[in-house]
Amino acid sequence: MVTIEIKAVTGVDGVLHLDVPTGLPETEIEGRLVVTPVAANLLDHKAFGKEWPKGFFEATAGRWHGELERGEQGAFDRRAWDE
Repeated sequence: MVTIEIKAVTGVDGVLHLDVPTGLPETEIEGRLVVTPVAANLLDHKAFGKEWPKGFFEATAGRWHGELERGEQGAFDRRAWDE
């Protein structure tokens, strides 16, 4: 019997993909998989893909160059409210 312990991360679809090296070439085996969420991730919204991408602020903060200008707004439709 070989015991293999791993830590992995599921994708945004909640699917865990595993390649498990057993060291047992061409051998019929039986396996058992027990999935246990890491307790910190249960409360951490990062586990659900709601975090800022790495380097986001470094790549965007202070990047606007030039003046802020408001473009033409155009004409708005007249509406008949008493119909």
